[in-house]
Amino acid sequence: MVLPADVDYQGMEYCVAVAGTPNTKVVALVTSFDITTRSVLDAAIALAKKTAADLERSPGQLIAGHENAWRDYWAHSGVELADRDLQHWWYRMMYFARTVSQPGGKFPPALMPPLATDETPWHADFHFNYNSWQPFWSVISANQPALADPWIAYVSRLLPRAQWQAKEVFDCEGVYYSISQFLHEPDPAACKSVNKRSLVMSPWGMTIGMVGMTAQNLWHKHLCDPNQAYLETYIYPSLREAARFYLSFMKQCGKDAEGKVLLGPSYSPEHGSLGINNCPFDIAYVHYTFAAFAKASSELGKDKALAAECIAMKDLLADYPVAMDANSKPVVVDWAGCKYKEVDLHNLTVPASPVFPAEQVTWFSPEPVKDLFRRTIKDTTFNGNNSHVMFNIAKARLSMPEAVPDTKAWFKSRELPNGLFVWQGHGHGTFMPESIGVAAIVTEFLMQSVGDIIRVFPCWPKEQDAKFTDLRAQGGFLVSAVQKDGKVTELKITSTVGGNLRLLSPWTDKIVARSTHPGLTLEFTGKDE
Repeated sequence: MVLPADVDYQGMEYCVAVAGTPNTKVVALVTSFDITTRSVLDAAIALAKKTAADLERSPGQLIAGHENAWRDYWAHSGVELADRDLQHWWYRMMYFARTVSQPGGKFPPALMPPLATDETPWHADFHFNYNSWQPFWSVISANQPALADPWIAYVSRLLPRAQWQAKEVFDCEGVYYSISQFLHEPDPAACKSVNKRSLVMSPWGMTIGMVGMTAQNLWHKHLCDPNQAYLETYIYPSLREAARFYLSFMKQCGKDAEGKVLLGPSYSPEHGSLGINNCPFDIAYVHYTFAAFAKASSELGKDKALAAECIAMKDLLADYPVAMDANSKPVVVDWAGCKYKEVDLHNLTVPASPVFPAEQVTWFSPEPVKDLFRRTIKDTTFNGNNSHVMFNIAKARLSMPEAVPDTKAWFKSRELPNGLFVWQGHGHGTFMPESIGVAAIVTEFLMQSVGDIIRVFPCWPKEQDAKFTDLRAQGGFLVSAVQKDGKVTELKITSTVGGNLRLLSPWTDKIVARSTHPGLTLEFTGKDE
C-alpha cells in the first residue's frame, strides 16, 4: 500500500505479509519508516518467512522468550485487592500498556484503536490534552517508567514544530502544542505549505494550559525515575521552552486592578468560548511549569536567571476564579462570570484540575483550601464524557470516599468483552490511552506521592483488604504495603537512587523523614521508631 507524498510529506509505504506452517500463521507488517535498504514488500515477506521458519524449527525457544518477557514485565509491580473488578482493571490496562508501548521505542500509542467496532472514528492522532497524557501516569506509578520513553522521545522530536507554533500562533517564544499532532511530521522550516502541516483546531487547541500538561509527564518521569543524564537530554529542553512560552505569553497579557496578570486569551477545555482569562486549568499549569523548571534548572546548574524570573512571575498569577454555590459558599469555576451550573457543562472537570492533574492543591494544603476544592468537586457539573480518570483521581487526592464507588459505577457499565471501555456517548468508540489511564486511578487509591511525600491507602475502603508491591513514588522509591482488617500491617520502602524519604505515617498521621542510600530498604511495622 502506497500513501502518497505531498508538498511537505515524504509519503509512506507499508506491506502486510502472511506466512504459514502446518500449525501457525505468521503476520508481518513493515513500513518505509522501518527500513531504508530494500522494498517494504521484500522486507515483509522475508520477516514473515523467517519468523515462520524459526517457529517451526524451535517453537519452544520463541514461546519461552515471549513468556520470559511478560514474566519480567509483571515482576515490576503488582496488586492484590479484595475488590476483584479494580484488580482486574489494573492488570488488564497495564497489559494493554505493554502491547502498545515498549522500552526504548519511538512511537507512543495514538488516540484510537480499531478494536471496538469495524470503523476507527477520528484519525488516531496525538491529542495533546488528557487523551495523550493519561497512559503515562499509569505506567510510571506502576513501576514501568521505561514505557513512558516513547512519549518523551516523541515530544523531544516535536520541539522545532512546537517552537514554530508558539511563534506563529501567539507570537511568543518557547513551545506551544496544538491539540492535534501526528507522528511523522517534518520540521516546519522545511515545509512549503501555507500552514506547514500544522492543525491548531480552534478553539479546542487554544488552551494554553496544555503546554504545562505536556511538560508534566516529562517531569513526572524524572521525579519518579531520577536520571540526570536523561533529564538533560530528553526532558530539560522541552521543560525550559515550556517555561519560556509562559513567560513570553504573560508579558503580553493585561493586568487587573490589583496588578495580577489576566492570563489569556485562552479556552477552557472543552467547552465555552475562546477568549477567556484566568482559567484554573491554565493558572495551575503555569504554576506547575515554573516550579518544575526551577527545580530542573537548579539540579543541572543551568539558566539560573531564567528560573528566577519564572519564580518571580508566579506571584503575578491571579487566584482561581470563584462563584457562590446554592449555600452562598465559594466554589472554583472555569472563568469569572461563567454560568457554571449549565447542564452538560464539563467534558473536562476544569474546576478540579488544580487538585488533579495539575497537583497544586494536595492533602497537605491548608484546610480552607482543601474544603474549597472538596466543595468544588461536589458542585461540579460533569457530563460523563471525558474526565472519569482525572476527576476520580482528584477525589482520591483529597481522600473523598465516593471516589471508589464513582469509579466503579461508570467503568463497570462501559467494559467491553475485550477488556477496553466504550468511553463516550458520542459514538467515538474506544480510546486506548484513556483506557490505560484507568490503571492510574487504582494506583492512586493505594499509594500517592505528591510534593515528595508518600501516602499509603489514602483512598482505599477500610473494610476491604488490599496489598500492593513496588509501586513507584517520587524520589525513585518503591513502595509495598498491606492493609488487613482496616489497618496497615506491613509497609516496605526501597530507595533506588538515594535521597530523602518523606512518608505520612499511616499509624500516627505525622510525616516521617529518613535519609536513604541506593538499595536501602526500610520496613515499618506499625509504629514510628
